[in-house]
This record gives sequence, structure tokens and C-alpha cells, in this order.
Amino acid sequence: KLSQQVLYAVTGIVLANILSQEDFGLVGAIMVFQAFATLFVDSGFSNALVQRKDPTATDYSTVFWFNLGVSVAIYMVLWFAAPLIDSIFHADGRLVPMSRVMFLTFIVNATALVQTNRLIKQMNVKMVAVSNVIGLVVSGALGIWLALDGYGAWAIVWQSLSRAAVKSIVLWITTGWRPLWEFSMASLRSIFKVGAGVMTGNLLNVTFQNIY
Repeated sequence: KLSQQVLYAVTGIVLANILSQEDFGLVGAIMVFQAFATLFVDSGFSNALVQRKDPTATDYSTVFWFNLGVSVAIYMVLWFAAPLIDSIFHADGRLVPMSRVMFLTFIVNATALVQTNRLIKQMNVKMVAVSNVIGLVVSGALGIWLALDGYGAWAIVWQSLSRAAVKSIVLWITTGWRPLWEFSMASLRSIFKVGAGVMTGNLLNVTFQNIY
């Protein structure tokens, strides 16, 4: 955790000295929508699997396909809503391509939610930490390089997307878990109560963090 915070701080300080306030503001506008989209992608079901005593392979696969399906559906909605988001913040068209790329982040993150929660349930937090650190190092280096090369706000966009991609790739390679081609509505209903409770709590948290 300490190493992650140090990496966050170093990358943030460097980027803050290269990029303008407007660059950060543009990405900040996108991140408000991304925060809520990410919340609905998980829906708390992945965390519910941690609480469940003996989740089956079908349970894990069901949550994986559900999260992935919801992430793609929400991405499509936001893809078409990009011009509206741009007009809300009077960004003169700049937010349209930027948001469409940035929103790919929560689809990529959705592919690694179950892997992360399986590791947490097994009390194997080492690989979760390792994947986070590797993602921060690679994305931080990429973001700084792009910022120095004059990419402006796009540097932060590609930094966020690359971090999600690297973390997901590391977890897919190291955990060895693969989803089955199965989806069970009975399994989804059985964890709905816990998942809904987690999502409600997270919804309040995300709302008050982004309301400004």
C-alpha cells in the first residue's frame, strides 16, 4: 500500500508540473461518469463472492460474465452519450474522443474483478499488490512520457487505460483462473441481496466523493 501511494504521489506531482489545469479538468469531467459506470459494472456481486462461504465455479463464472456484459452495455450507452457529456462541460468537442477511449477502462477492469476477489478470498493479497504496483509503474512511465511529448490531457487518458490493461494481464497470467462458458440466473439471484447492499453503500460513497 505504501509503495502504491508513493507511486501515485510521484506520478501526480510530475504530471501536475507538466500538464495544465485545463488538462486535469477535462479528464476530471470524464472520471465523474466513469466512477458511476464502474460502480454499476461490479454491482457488488464480486464482493459478495468473498462473503460467500463456498462459491462454486459456476458462481464465479456467472459473476464474471455478468460484470463483463454490464460493462459493455454501459460503455455503449456512454459512447453515444459522449457528445452530450462534451456539451455539458462546454469542451468544444474535445471530450468526445477522449471519453470514448477513457471509458474502455472499466471494461478492462471488469475482466479482472473476479480474479482479484478470488485472491482476496484466498487471503493471497500478494499478487493483487504486485499487479497494482506493476500497473502503476508502467502506466506512470507512459503517462509522463506522453505528457512530455505534448499529448496534454490524453496523457492521463492513456495512463488510466494502460494501468487497467497491465493489471488485468498480470492477474490473468498469474492466477490461472479462467471462466467457464456458464451463466446461472439462480446463482446470480442467490448473491443479489449481499451484492445490492454493497452497491448501495458504494453508490453513496461515490456520490459524495464526486458531487463537487
